[in-house]
This record gives sequence, C-alpha cells and structure tokens, in this order.
Amino acid sequence: MRTTTIYTEQVLQYFLNKEKSVLDLACGSGRNGLFLLQNGIPIVFADKNKVALNTIVTAASQNSVGRYKCWEVDLERCLKNPLKI
Repeated sequence: MRTTTIYTEQVLQYFLNKEKSVLDLACGSGRNGLFLLQNGIPIVFADKNKVALNTIVTAASQNSVGRYKCWEVDLERCLKNPLKI
C-alpha cells in the first residue's frame, strides 16, 4: 500500500479553497474539527454523545469561530436506518 504525507498547511489550503463543510465524524471532543474551524474551515461535527457536542458548541462560541453545525448521530443505529439528508 502506498501512502502520501500531507502537511497541515496543505490540508488547510485545500479546504479553504472549497465551498463545502468538512465532516468530523465521531468527533468526540472535537479537537481536530475545532482546529480546522479556527482556521476558517466550516465544520459539521457528528457524534452520538450530546455532552461532547455541547462542549464543542461552548468552545466554538467562546472563541467566536466560524460556521459549524452539530449533529447528534448514532452511527450504529444509522447503519440500520440511513440518514436522509
């Protein structure tokens, strides 16, 4: 299997040029998504843990950072009943 090394600057530049949000699936505390959000990239945080999502909302609000959404999603349940978005 071949792998490619991608640097943070490349990731940020790639997504800054897009008009779509990044999905942080099973985001937990949202550490990665919050980093991207603080760098101007819109994020959709998705996790089944409502407490974790509330923590993300608090962190994003305190830092007055960009556009984001939080979805409460149970992936195990979604496999049986797919999301219709």
